Amino acid sequence: MAALGDLIQIRDVQNYLGQELENVYYYRITNITGLGGDYLDLLLDSFVARVVSVVAVVQVSTLYHSLYAAKNLSNGVDIVERSAHDLGADSCGGTSLEPSFLALGWKLRRSSLATRNGSKRIAGLCEDKVTGNGWIGSGGPIGDINDAFASSLNVGILEVASPVIVKRPISTPAGAYVYSVVANAEFTDLTTQNSRKA
Repeated sequence: MAALGDLIQIRDVQNYLGQELENVYYYRITNITGLGGDYLDLLLDSFVARVVSVVAVVQVSTLYHSLYAAKNLSNGVDIVERSAHDLGADSCGGTSLEPSFLALGWKLRRSSLATRNGSKRIAGLCEDKVTGNGWIGSGGPIGDINDAFASSLNVGILEVASPVIVKRPISTPAGAYVYSVVANAEFTDLTTQNSRKA
């Protein structure tokens, strides 16, 4: 069962050009109304509908989301993993941008000084949407992704989990996690997955 304030980690594992990519998201439970024993399944349903479906619009159709996983870091017990084969939605004539580590970048702005700002990188781009090391694709999907990264997850019409930025290292007991709510997300243009290395 979920408890108010629980920290939930959601992993979105993707495959692209023979490489496995992963985006990790964190949410804090803000409302337990409607969350029963299947709460992680409900959160994954909302995540796929609110985040993945929007992100996939800028991803080439040769990329696919292969696994979604949610776990409760606060109780250290609850976990759900779900295999998938959700394709990127941008066909772009099948010409994907190489190398595979090129990505679109976002800054997740913190709402307090408890953490640094966060970031997200979305890989699997179409070559015809990039010119001169910059994104020239439509701004509509970018605005939608900005909103998705800063939006709460829902069960029905109820917001139940807010996106947060977790301070690293996160190998501490659940009660010691330091986090800041995501105030908003801002597109920062082309970047690389390589900048994620420690």
